[in-house]
Amino acid sequence: MENPIEEKQIEIIPEKQDILEIVNNLVEGSIVVREKSDDIGLYLLEIRVNGVDEGTYTEYVYVREGDHEPKITSITSSIYSVDYEGDVPVGGSTIANVINGAWEMVPR
Repeated sequence: MENPIEEKQIEIIPEKQDILEIVNNLVEGSIVVREKSDDIGLYLLEIRVNGVDEGTYTEYVYVREGDHEPKITSITSSIYSVDYEGDVPVGGSTIANVINGAWEMVPR
């Protein structure tokens, strides 16, 4: 008789440097705008990169899976990009997700 053993995936909490490395492999000139942590670790990191045209920029935002405070919620640990013209978001995409404890880049 088999005795199934349930494997539990260990959650990997990325360090700030891990996230910066992913963003810096895509673009140059990144500046950390905001970061927030709790007793588990980093749950929000916002990185800004100025655009070529005046008044444009892209924010790269890491959010750890879960509910962290009002309005900061994610069903996966991911890095997103949001493109801005002035203060108006005009586009964006998912850059990478943590899947089975490792970063997976989203094809562009």
